[in-house]
Amino acid sequence: MSATIIQTNLIFIAVSPAASSNGRYSHLHCQTLAAGTVTADTSIMRLKSAAVIALIGTLLLTILLGADLIRIGLAFARDVIPAMALLRSLIYFVAAMAITVFFYVFSRSQSR
Repeated sequence: MSATIIQTNLIFIAVSPAASSNGRYSHLHCQTLAAGTVTADTSIMRLKSAAVIALIGTLLLTILLGADLIRIGLAFARDVIPAMALLRSLIYFVAAMAITVFFYVFSRSQSR
């Protein structure tokens, strides 16, 4: 099912069709915002706070992947595991580090 956004005099309506058994639309589900509301932004979660939460989560993940990279590197040095496991762990760590740097720069660029 796809949803359609309709703007009518500063009232935004999200319409998602519900199909009946014969494939026709039996009724439409509508959600509206109050008249005069310009944005659907809430005061609970702003973009800056969401970026900081994402930064914290990816930082924790990067720390765990860094510890795993060290563990796999030591096991590779003792010839316990193959080189492909070390390569996979290195790729995961570099990807997590890139995402962490992205969220850091993104959260710093957001206004308060």
